[in-house]
Amino acid sequence: MLSRPPSSTLVLRSALLFAGLFVACGRTVLDDPVDVTGTAGASGGSAGAAGTAGGVGTAGVPGTAGFTTGTAGAFGSAGFVGGTAGFVGGTAGFVGGTAGASGTAGFVGGTAGFVGGTAGAFGGAAGASGTAGAFGGAAGASGTAGTSGVCNDGDTDCFSTTDVGICKGGQWTDAFTCPMGCVNGVCAECAPGTTQCDTGTTEQICASNGIWSASMPCAGTCTNGTCPIVTCVDGATTCASSQVQQTCVNGAWASPITCEYVCGVNACSENPKLVFVTSKVFEGGGLGGLLGADEMCQSLAQSAGLPGTYFAWLSDATASPATRFSQNGGPYQLVDGTELAHNWTELTQVGLINGISTTELQTLPGTGTSACGGTAVWTNTKNDGTLNDIGFSCDDWSNPFGMGAALGVAGGNIGWTDECMVTSAMTTTPCAQTAALYCFEQ
Repeated sequence: MLSRPPSSTLVLRSALLFAGLFVACGRTVLDDPVDVTGTAGASGGSAGAAGTAGGVGTAGVPGTAGFTTGTAGAFGSAGFVGGTAGFVGGTAGFVGGTAGASGTAGFVGGTAGFVGGTAGAFGGAAGASGTAGAFGGAAGASGTAGTSGVCNDGDTDCFSTTDVGICKGGQWTDAFTCPMGCVNGVCAECAPGTTQCDTGTTEQICASNGIWSASMPCAGTCTNGTCPIVTCVDGATTCASSQVQQTCVNGAWASPITCEYVCGVNACSENPKLVFVTSKVFEGGGLGGLLGADEMCQSLAQSAGLPGTYFAWLSDATASPATRFSQNGGPYQLVDGTELAHNWTELTQVGLINGISTTELQTLPGTGTSACGGTAVWTNTKNDGTLNDIGFSCDDWSNPFGMGAALGVAGGNIGWTDECMVTSAMTTTPCAQTAALYCFEQ
């Protein structure tokens, strides 16, 4: 019969048995933390599976208390199973220290470390990618400034045609509005293309960069912010038309003035043109058209020793004095110097001062057989130098059997070009009759 061991032996056995269970079921300080039921639940302490400070404690692997022992040891201040802060986290925690494995506050992210913590499984105060996460900048991986900025501090740029932006903290800020607009990232001092008078005789032009150019002298007085446009030299003259002259004043052409006669060689002047009624008479349908009539005028002028080129005052379906005559003549005058009109405008719009009453030989005009009278003249032309009627030119002055013609009467200042019209109803062959021509120097 076996005797009962002494009580001291039982105490020792109990201790050994407890220790054996510890060896068989426990883990070393080098093993990873696991959930073991503690006083406050499956993962231990009063604060549950994740202790007061979570899996990443204040000290961490390289923390204040070292990897293995830490301030509170591998199992925290309150022992292995169910201490005050549970199995994994004591005051110092197993993995994380103050600086954590990588980030400022833990391996992946938050303030409270890898597993636990105040904000949950991956969290610190700001979660998995918290305030000082493993990849973040000052404010996290996708924080305000990001991994690279969008501008350099101090840079400026035009946000619009009027607004300037400035870079502050890596961000563009709409700093202010420019009164004269934004050019090349800075406020312009003037609007490009504008001008100003910096003195009474000098001008400045705003360049494309919004800066005033150097002063430039004006050809005249600078007024209304600009120099006068210089198109001419003061005192110069020019012909605006055959009868209008302009004079240059302050670099610009002044209001035109009408010349008494004509404007030629850039100024009012005279360009006398001789006019005569022919000393011979011609068959209306046998003139040979306008060119044939011109040749008759030219031949008579040359025979009389008159200078220049002469055209007949005659119209047909192809042309008229208004379309083929030079209009820069003046005054128009007879061979003896008697004035007929000051210029083309007066000739065609006002009328004759005196009638065309003498020939190239300074004699009375020849006497024809026209039904319009002995001093009738072939014309078919109105006072303004245009065609009178297409049916009254003896078929362009080439058909003696034409049905009609229009004539003037030499010597008078009224009706001198469109006094009479002759048709076949008045005479059998109106275009076979004879009359004189008017000849004008060109």
